[in-house]
Amino acid sequence: RALADRAQNNVRDLVASLSAQGQIRTAALQYLVTDNKVYIIFTTATKQVARESTIEVEALRRQLTAFRRILQSPHLDPKPAAQALHRLLIAPVLADIKEADAQHLMISSTDSLRYIPFAALHDGESYLMQRYQLSTMTEAAAARGMKTPVPAWSISALGVSDKVSDEFTALPAVGNELKAVVRTADNPAGALPGQIYLNASFTSEQYKGVIQNRPPVIHLATHFKFSPGTEAKSFLLLGNGKPLSLTEMMSEQYRFTNLDLLTLSACETALGGGVGENGREVEGLGAQAQRAGAGAVIATLWQVADESTFQLMQRFYSLRTSDASVNKSEAMRQAQISLIEGNIRPSSTQGNEQSITRGAVRASTSREAQNFTFDANKPYAHPFYWAPFILMGNWL
Repeated sequence: RALADRAQNNVRDLVASLSAQGQIRTAALQYLVTDNKVYIIFTTATKQVARESTIEVEALRRQLTAFRRILQSPHLDPKPAAQALHRLLIAPVLADIKEADAQHLMISSTDSLRYIPFAALHDGESYLMQRYQLSTMTEAAAARGMKTPVPAWSISALGVSDKVSDEFTALPAVGNELKAVVRTADNPAGALPGQIYLNASFTSEQYKGVIQNRPPVIHLATHFKFSPGTEAKSFLLLGNGKPLSLTEMMSEQYRFTNLDLLTLSACETALGGGVGENGREVEGLGAQAQRAGAGAVIATLWQVADESTFQLMQRFYSLRTSDASVNKSEAMRQAQISLIEGNIRPSSTQGNEQSITRGAVRASTSREAQNFTFDANKPYAHPFYWAPFILMGNWL
């Protein structure tokens, strides 16, 4: 009970601190799943109340698992399932959100709720992300607060585009992604000044060297495998095909200093997300990276599409650096909206459905959802392309 009270006080203090700093109006939503209810603790600088939805835990997990499968197929319509979950998870606190005139929602989840992106919940008119800035609140952020971010970003980007392991496919768009986000003398069009380490140059020793140079942003465009329940088997794929385990990544030799953002992009996140799994590894990555010194972490909830990812990342970094008033969460929100509205399009001339969905997970049954209507003018509108990206920790 004392630990729970301390956690609630930390959240209240964090929200009050953000308000005192003159940040945008912020509310925290903490979800607790029990056998037959979902409790939602709503916190602002001046208010803390508990709301609830009634649902059996196994029914909730089945609903979340089905929603996740639909989201991972750009051929199925996610909106009916997204609306059902909106009624369950957002509607009970919607009046509180509106009363507080909140602009940013910090979300803390438990159980299988960790496997779904709240950004893709739908109220019948728009996705939650279109109405609010969103971030995932970790225990580390709530306990220690949020430091003012580095005003001028530079970046070190490391990635793997070749097939270097039998377990994982090649990521052919990673080279373009790194060029899109890193500006060098040979590549003046990149979003941020920095250095690129691709394929063979992405080794554990090089990664250590990058960390020791203390850049504000580190961008990792490679496969990252999450194995539920064990940090030793969760790993990042290096350019020589060797794994760098999460345990190693969070050891003292990889400790971050003054790192504002760690981005894990183009990852194959082998999340279970099934009934009986609780998603601790999702939250654990962000929390551990913050304990190792990272202010914030961007990670993905499923295997992402190559081309839409590099374009979203370029848009995110450009937005964050071109306007000092745009924080990380707003930059991500605007980048995601660009995909929804068709402002980001395939760079190739092949803008048809088949060409932009290679590697996407296809649902094998139509009983879960109706078909999604593909619009060539908005080829990345389906949440498959923009919803898997979650921002954990310091969203400023």
